[in-house]
Amino acid sequence: MDDWQEPPPEAYGTVTDPERYRPLHAAASRLLDALAATYDVRRRDHRAPDPGPAGRAVPAVALVPVVPAAGPLRVVFSDFPGLRVTLGRWRDLSLPSCGCDACDEQPADLVEELGTEVATLVDGTFSERLTHGRAARQSWGRTHLPESAWGWTALSRAEATRLGPAARIDWAPWPRRA
Repeated sequence: MDDWQEPPPEAYGTVTDPERYRPLHAAASRLLDALAATYDVRRRDHRAPDPGPAGRAVPAVALVPVVPAAGPLRVVFSDFPGLRVTLGRWRDLSLPSCGCDACDEQPADLVEELGTEVATLVDGTFSERLTHGRAARQSWGRTHLPESAWGWTALSRAEATRLGPAARIDWAPWPRRA
């Protein structure tokens, strides 16, 4: 028997405790430090626009493998607090994806999701594909992750154009430090 009940309408769009997501920052920092110590990457600590409505500069870290065939990783630490993660060229991931009380995303689950996504990139099992429709009403999209778990994101024509020409990228594994 399923005990799940529909959240009350007022829970949608309401965030009573955004600080419950603060552990994501610490977990991402530990993960980035471990990756930089283990793999032959260039690390760039910088500031980037907050993906939230304020848009002010927030901490960000980019790890770029020295092997160009291996995909880069970028993590932006939002004020929410949450993370905006870019894997490879096109995969964008927001953790939490919503954060409202109705969605009730659990920080431990989000930390696990971050680790799983990053592991596919680092292990070289991460692929991306950007497609463009030919007719005015066709959709454009991007797919990601191992082919056995392709995900699809519909894009506007403008977003697809901004991302560049249609392509498929099968990222190589990250090289370990000697």
